[in-house]
Amino acid sequence: MIYGDLLYTVIGIGLGALAFWMAIFAEKNKNTSFKLIYVLPMIWSVFMIMFGAFEKTLVAAYIMTFIVLVGFFIEKKIVRQAVSVLLILTMAGEIAFCSTSQAYRVPDFVKAFNEGIETMKEHYVLADYKGVDFDKLYDEYLPLFEEVNKTHDKVGNAILWTKFSLEFCDGHVAYVENMSGDFQEEYYRRLYGNDYGLSLVRCSDGRAMAVNVTEGSSTYEAGIHNGTVIVSWDGMPIEEFLAKDDLPLYMDNMPVKENEDFLKVICSAGQGGENIQVAFIDNEGKERKASLKAEGSYYNRMNKTIGLLLDGRFETNLTVTKMDENTGVVRLSSMGYDSQSYSGGDYSKMYEELKTNLQSLKDEGVTNLIFDLRSNTGGSPQFDNVIFRLILPEGEYPMSYNCLWDEAKNAFMIDDNTGKYVVGDPIMATGEGFWGQGKIVVLVNANTISAGDLFTEVMSRFDNVTIMGITPSNCSCQAIKAIEVGNGLIQFSSIPNLTENGDFYIDCDSTRKATIPLDERIEINQEFIDEIFNKGTDYILDQAVEYCQ
Repeated sequence: MIYGDLLYTVIGIGLGALAFWMAIFAEKNKNTSFKLIYVLPMIWSVFMIMFGAFEKTLVAAYIMTFIVLVGFFIEKKIVRQAVSVLLILTMAGEIAFCSTSQAYRVPDFVKAFNEGIETMKEHYVLADYKGVDFDKLYDEYLPLFEEVNKTHDKVGNAILWTKFSLEFCDGHVAYVENMSGDFQEEYYRRLYGNDYGLSLVRCSDGRAMAVNVTEGSSTYEAGIHNGTVIVSWDGMPIEEFLAKDDLPLYMDNMPVKENEDFLKVICSAGQGGENIQVAFIDNEGKERKASLKAEGSYYNRMNKTIGLLLDGRFETNLTVTKMDENTGVVRLSSMGYDSQSYSGGDYSKMYEELKTNLQSLKDEGVTNLIFDLRSNTGGSPQFDNVIFRLILPEGEYPMSYNCLWDEAKNAFMIDDNTGKYVVGDPIMATGEGFWGQGKIVVLVNANTISAGDLFTEVMSRFDNVTIMGITPSNCSCQAIKAIEVGNGLIQFSSIPNLTENGDFYIDCDSTRKATIPLDERIEINQEFIDEIFNKGTDYILDQAVEYCQ
């Protein structure tokens, strides 16, 4: 129980005990003012409903505090004692009930869905561009929300919002709920399934291979190792299995179809019952079968696999490291320096720090730079601008354009002839020509998003820059807002960032093709898997360093 409700019921028990004692005392000491004691529980309920919020599972307690009013009108000791005992028992019973009931403090999931989808329908700026049909989504998801509302299924509600958000194929649409403990464990178990001791990854030649297999585990002893080719899963040919519509997706939205397909394979390895049959090619090239037993939730293994594939070697943002005599790497895990600069817009300290570190590289003869944006979570375009000042050739470069606001309609302005948003002022990047014209590699993946996408797009315009990775970046760059929906928040693209001709900047359309394609794709093969999952190297970064030679 939350503290407010616990306080309400405990004080209710106290008032019941006081009323019981007063029934005895008033019998011996006649005074009409004593009967006011039997009004206090009702006043307490009214106060808590007004300022602590009404809770449907406490209805019995609310009603009982009104029944205690009988003691105000009927001054018989036995009557007053009876209603006082009933009040105590009711309040105690509410503590027990609310502490175990799934219905306790559960919002109206259907109401939250209706309100959420109506708000998104009004303010989601990419609906037509991405081919979103809100009426179809409403018809599909309303019965599902009605079902979890009927069963008070909080975990089911969170899963529905997660799946609903993935319908938009927009990296800036996401459901966020504060999950912990048993709730989080159940959420991940139901969404991602069981751990069979391995993950799957799609190689560049199309084969599905086992990865993240723990040495010495039952799966390993069965003959499945990192790099083992999997040919069937749970009795289904692997391609047929991976083509299923009901496979779970990664928890972050993937606008680009090839990024979704890449992560979908990894997520699929949790699907099946308590035991599954897997066919694979052994070290002698022969097909074998193994029975794999489920051992807990797949989420932790899946998350580790994705981390090994998508995260960078250097965790600290803005780490500047010399890799060899010609090449340095700048780690950009997010586009944020500190809370003060983010809120105030003063990035002078970051500028001086980065300039000093880059100057040190220059002094040591480094000419090539790798910007490691793998799993860059985005942030402030002003952060991007600081890097652009130091890296870009001298001059001014437009990044994106604002959209004009229609004060009369209280909405963004749309051209009646073209149907596009009306372009406003450009957001400029200014280059000082500090670094020079060596090779620059921007290392990205499916989780490089927002201001990370913006950085990648601007850098891709220059001849000495190569966009590199195992997948393209996320391709999501509109500004967002968030609204409450029951137990959580859903965020979505609500403020247009435009190109000069009024198209959406960076975000991919309903074709789901990457708007910032890779210049160099790192192959996923046996060497790739061996280096990352057996030797523990950062093979992707190593390939970028090698490219710079």
